[in-house]
Amino acid sequence: MLIFLIILCILAAIITAILLSPVYVIIKNDKSNNLIILYKLLFKTFGENPDPNHPIVKALKKSTGIERLEKESLEKNIEDSGLSTTVSETCRILADLLKEIAKLLKYCTAKEYKLKIICSSDDAAETAISYGKCCAAAFPLLGLFGSLMKIKKNGRNIDIRCDFTGKKELFRYKFVISVKLCHVLAAFLRVAITEAKRRVAIENEAEAKEKEKLNQQKTKKQD
Repeated sequence: MLIFLIILCILAAIITAILLSPVYVIIKNDKSNNLIILYKLLFKTFGENPDPNHPIVKALKKSTGIERLEKESLEKNIEDSGLSTTVSETCRILADLLKEIAKLLKYCTAKEYKLKIICSSDDAAETAISYGKCCAAAFPLLGLFGSLMKIKKNGRNIDIRCDFTGKKELFRYKFVISVKLCHVLAAFLRVAITEAKRRVAIENEAEAKEKEKLNQQKTKKQD
């Protein structure tokens, strides 16, 4: 009995540690200015392009309603249910997803906010104007981040400078956002439960319409 309790406590501690571990979202660009999005959980880093046909990806899309936002599904729904019904359902799905994203952002922390911009051209006036525009764009973005989530103080690194020698311009960025896994799972479960209820309601409505058609057909036959 004592051994069983010890094992149970160890398992509970491991599960708690995993749930409280942070999920990192890394957004950056490479030397060729290609956008790179990476996800990191514990010691595993995932790429930005998961296989869309992978069973897990399909299951996540179906359970959250994202599957119904894809082109093939939208076209089928318009054909089966009509445009107005499809638009209404799509807006509901988007509204639910946006609400959960807004809730999730409250638990997010920007661990890194790095911008490195070098404005350079042969014309000094043009370089100065470019510098002013970059500052006007970069610092409000920092304010927007701060309004949506916490920003780690030593994670801010904004380096915007002018190079009047006319050398190559540079634009590099890196944002690292973290959120505890338990908050991500909670948001996923809320979306999944809402989507399950929506699917049941749609199925019940379809069954009711089918029964109504059958009853109308029976009434016509009797007449």
